[in-house]
Amino acid sequence: MSSFETDRHCHLLLAPQGPVYSLGTYNSMRECEQSGGYNMQSLNAIQLREMVETKYFGNVDMKFLEATADCFDPDATFTIQTANLTHNGISEIRRMFNDFFSSYKKIWHGEFHHVIDIERQAVAVQFIATRDTFDGEHQRASNCNFFHFENGKIKTVRVYMSDENPLV
Repeated sequence: MSSFETDRHCHLLLAPQGPVYSLGTYNSMRECEQSGGYNMQSLNAIQLREMVETKYFGNVDMKFLEATADCFDPDATFTIQTANLTHNGISEIRRMFNDFFSSYKKIWHGEFHHVIDIERQAVAVQFIATRDTFDGEHQRASNCNFFHFENGKIKTVRVYMSDENPLV
């Protein structure tokens, strides 16, 4: 289990091997803060996994638009490969998520299987996605996303879906 304590832009992740301060490994919250927190260049494996599962998918599932948008670099691209569609920049990505969130009663992502490349700041994740429409239809897909991070934010995401694209 993970828990986070917030102190400005540094977050404490309690991991089995001990505390890991978000966006770098530090001895204290003060050291993290002095280093600039979110200005760090790279995330470790635990942080990359948490960024994908908790910060990104967790906020998508809760339909928290601003928290989801905050995961992205302002110049990020979000490409749905199986639909030949790309959303460029945070305003297009925010609009896409706003439309997606308003189209479904319930959204869930889980059963994650990751491949994490720390050196390249990349995560490939296979997962199950379910969506419940407002008229009672239950949709289920097996998808793969490929994330690339820069400075602790999603710079690119490429999505492969097993069903029709709801991210228009």
